[in-house]
Amino acid sequence: MTKYIIEYTAGTKGDLLCRFLNNSEPKFIGSNRTEPAEVKYINWLKLANPNWLTLDRFEEVLSLNTHKYVPAHCLWVTLDSRYVELLNRYDYKIIKLLFEPKHFITVRIESILKNMVQDILPNQIIDLINSVWFKGLDWNTFTLGILNNRVKKINKEMVWYSRSAVYKLYIENVNENKILVNYEDLYLNFSSDLLNGYDLDQWKSLVEKSWCDYDGEGYRDWNPEVPKHCPPNDYSDVIEKWIKENG
Repeated sequence: MTKYIIEYTAGTKGDLLCRFLNNSEPKFIGSNRTEPAEVKYINWLKLANPNWLTLDRFEEVLSLNTHKYVPAHCLWVTLDSRYVELLNRYDYKIIKLLFEPKHFITVRIESILKNMVQDILPNQIIDLINSVWFKGLDWNTFTLGILNNRVKKINKEMVWYSRSAVYKLYIENVNENKILVNYEDLYLNFSSDLLNGYDLDQWKSLVEKSWCDYDGEGYRDWNPEVPKHCPPNDYSDVIEKWIKENG
């Protein structure tokens, strides 16, 4: 049986989508975030830094996953043919969730609100690794208090500058090995073919519950005025370097 990897960025409801497609019960936690699927392995596919997603880690997930759909963050590594060979060997296809620049702010705000690290559980180890890296903390010295330092105020300019360059790279990183699905078709007009055969009313109800309780700075403004420039930052610099060296 062919299995599918849902490739998405934080803030685009990937765990919610995978649970629904796997006919699993939805589990909402803080800020209307969906709890990741209960699995007996570490989902290395959610690592943000492509240098850490080794072939062995990639293969471990493919070999141990028992669900039809498994969530993954940006799979820059699939520009490397060795990863594509593993996908073919284990009979996986990638479904890539794409969105337009007008959604960048909503996606980023949702990511900020839903990915604050709090009590670390075993199935949240990837959240911990990614949070330490994003915050530029020293693994030898960081404390939970520093890690849990909240964003005091969301500013539209900060939101745009923190991820727009990465989102631009993400939506440009497509190839023939990926099935493309549209953010609006899944979460706004509910017309995606991916939803065929499922209870559409149930899906609409889950999506409505999944939005953050937040108003302002362009969140859920579906036609915002957005800057044309996507300035690079430390995160996008790492990604561009990886693509240049491995793509």
